[in-house]
Amino acid sequence: MDESRRYRRGMKIRRAVLGDAHVDRAETTKNRFNEPFQELISRYAWGESRKEIQEVLLHAAIYCGVPAANSAFHIAEAVFRKEPEK
Repeated sequence: MDESRRYRRGMKIRRAVLGDAHVDRAETTKNRFNEPFQELISRYAWGESRKEIQEVLLHAAIYCGVPAANSAFHIAEAVFRKEPEK
């Protein structure tokens, strides 16, 4: 998948999970300095395939705590049910 497609897919998922208001707020604070980071979030945190997201959540469990990882897995599963696996 090319980067622009990954970004568009990531933004769609990011909005579905976080809501338009949250994403719109983040977009309005985007500037030349933080724009690469905002794009990275959309491409890789939200636009990657299921296996990569699973790996991130497993690693995050160690640093963020099992309850937070458990919630993240539930949210990811809810999103995955809405979008067929590619």
